[in-house]
Amino acid sequence: MYKIFILIMSMITLSFAQEFGTIKGIILKAHDKSTLSDAQITIEELNLGAISDANGNFTLENIPLGKQVIMVSFLGFQTVKKTVEVKSGETIELNILMKYEPIVIEEIIVTADNAGQSSQIDVYSEALTQKTPKDIGEYFKNVTGANAIKKGGFAMDPVIRNFKNDQLNIQYDGGVRCWGGCPNRMDPPTSHVQSEDVEKIEIFKGPFSVRFGQTMGGIVNLVMKKPNVFEQWTLKTSAETGYETNGNGAVARLALKGGDNGYDFYISGGTKNYQNYKTGSGNEVPSGFRVNDYTAKIGYLPAKNHRLQVSWRQSFARDVNYPSLPMDASVDDTDILAFDYSGRNINKLISSITAKVYKTDVRHIMTNEARMNYSAVHAETDATTESFGGRFETALNVVNNGILFAGFDYYKMGREGNRTKEIYKNLCNGMVFSEPKFVTDYVWQNTNLSDAGIFSELDYAYNERLSFNIGGRVDFINSEINDPSPQFTEAYGDISSYDETNFSATVSAHYKASKNLSLNLSLGRGTRSPDISERYINHMPIGMDAFEYFGNPNLKPETNDQIELGLISKWIGFNIKSNVYYSKFNNYITAVLDPTMAKLYLPCMPPAGTKIFQNIENAHQYGFEAKISREIGKGFSFSSGFAYTIAQNEDFDEPLPEVAPMEGSLDLRYTNSEHKYYGEFSSRFVREQDRVADTFSETKTPGFSVFNFQAGIDLFTYFHFSLSVNNIFDKNYYEHLSRKYKNMPNSFYLYEPGRNVILRLRADI
Repeated sequence: MYKIFILIMSMITLSFAQEFGTIKGIILKAHDKSTLSDAQITIEELNLGAISDANGNFTLENIPLGKQVIMVSFLGFQTVKKTVEVKSGETIELNILMKYEPIVIEEIIVTADNAGQSSQIDVYSEALTQKTPKDIGEYFKNVTGANAIKKGGFAMDPVIRNFKNDQLNIQYDGGVRCWGGCPNRMDPPTSHVQSEDVEKIEIFKGPFSVRFGQTMGGIVNLVMKKPNVFEQWTLKTSAETGYETNGNGAVARLALKGGDNGYDFYISGGTKNYQNYKTGSGNEVPSGFRVNDYTAKIGYLPAKNHRLQVSWRQSFARDVNYPSLPMDASVDDTDILAFDYSGRNINKLISSITAKVYKTDVRHIMTNEARMNYSAVHAETDATTESFGGRFETALNVVNNGILFAGFDYYKMGREGNRTKEIYKNLCNGMVFSEPKFVTDYVWQNTNLSDAGIFSELDYAYNERLSFNIGGRVDFINSEINDPSPQFTEAYGDISSYDETNFSATVSAHYKASKNLSLNLSLGRGTRSPDISERYINHMPIGMDAFEYFGNPNLKPETNDQIELGLISKWIGFNIKSNVYYSKFNNYITAVLDPTMAKLYLPCMPPAGTKIFQNIENAHQYGFEAKISREIGKGFSFSSGFAYTIAQNEDFDEPLPEVAPMEGSLDLRYTNSEHKYYGEFSSRFVREQDRVADTFSETKTPGFSVFNFQAGIDLFTYFHFSLSVNNIFDKNYYEHLSRKYKNMPNSFYLYEPGRNVILRLRADI
């Protein structure tokens, strides 16, 4: 009986054992085939893992049958994913080759895996290339929960969850800041680099990170294209050209990249030339522009795990039309110079060190040559913005299962510029002068703003399911006015300098309830100091309405106390990512009409009075976002997004101005198994916006639906061709955040382009 029992138990054990398999392998460095120890090998779906030993070997036992995805990662090497078929009782043997990857300097969200851990983070790379936007700001209309303020055919200004202008922290390559010269934001930060030179866009929504500067509503990091790591001397070339039918737009770009395992470089340059586009009803919109630009990045690896990099870029925009602004831009020139250092695995305590210094210069010239008042007044504004700054950060292994980021950052930004006018006719009384009168108006009043900040942020994993992020920062702000106008001196007296200290903090918890469900709870306070326009603008029409605006150097910093709950889930094949959020604003900055302050320019014409920037006590907003995607067949997939924000000025009992309406999107896509070609049908569904701010003369806007198509194919070995048709049905529509015409014969809405066919051809050699 005992022998029978042992035999039965052995057979049961053997039968169970045969329901699993084993995976063994060795991890090798690709360039010299030497072994790599301490690499992490995981099967994420099964929550199984191993570490390679001193000889690079690893073993994963008791692996369920079927297809399994093995992921191998090690700092400084590209992550490898490999799909294997596990069979009963068999052992699979693998040789994994790990290739070096560049030391990351430009990114704030290092990997897509990190992005997947937080519902507030979005990373766009491949989609950015395929959408072929002529302007980076335009791309934000494709981002769930985002939109853009439009004033012409170029340089759209991003908006995320109603946060706009300097409420968003927009930067390049993980820390470079660049401000434009125009008081009306003709040249927002996204306009100083070109979309064809952007590798990816990283978006961190909400005030939930303190590492990259003052952040009230979110961080946008434009990761510019960078060199590859080559194991031996290599030189590669990429050339691109394109054409758009609506607006007769032409683009061309050439890039070179190369190097070896000691140094690398990336050099590119391009040109764009767009004419006026036509709306769906056939009306021509003044929207042409020309841009030439070039960039260079050179990296040097002085020792293992250390990298030095210098980058320089210039752009030259000419004849940019802004029908929704009082003037057009004849010149917008930008210089950006940055030096970077990054080191990692310094010692047991210091995981990494990063340092950056940069300098940016912008010259912006505007004229009214194409405006209806040009016969009476020839006006030109020549404005410059100069900024410099940097940041230093170290990552410290101060606790088990956690890493502490600590450092400081600094910038100083200065603006100068006046408006000169040759007046031939007094538009108030009709008097024509025999000789033109020459007048100079104060614009920026030679102002400076600086911010020195210190921060620390802890990422800590309590266990395999629960992790925390805790951070805080202090900012020391100084603002100066060096050449105040008589109006400012009369209103505020001696206001040469102003100092303030701001505090921001965040706490977030990430809980992995199961392999298919993760939850995020985040609380944050983001503090923003008033910008130079809000402090010092001098009787300029910089708002969405027609009033002159007057700065207020006594403004308090505004704060956003935000709570957000996020969910990431996989459910019956659906990938779901959603957020709900609520923000309480303190000292929110808006503009209030003072009817007793007369207009400085053309006081005879409406509207009467001047708006002055003020703090209000009570304002809030809340909203939701949801994104759903799923594979629906071999190569076929769909994705959909929904977003809505409600924002209220409680003091005025009206909505906050310029809030995008509820919006949804639906995309259907096919990609062949070898990723040689793809096709996508996309759509946007935008609801009417009837929540408007009367004090800003905001008007209701109707809803609309618009449909697009795009496709791409790899031709032969080196070529890629793409075709897009935007606004397939030639819809005549305009967006709620698009401004109306100003200083034009009629007050039109700025309608979107009608049907537009876009052709692109790229060669990679």
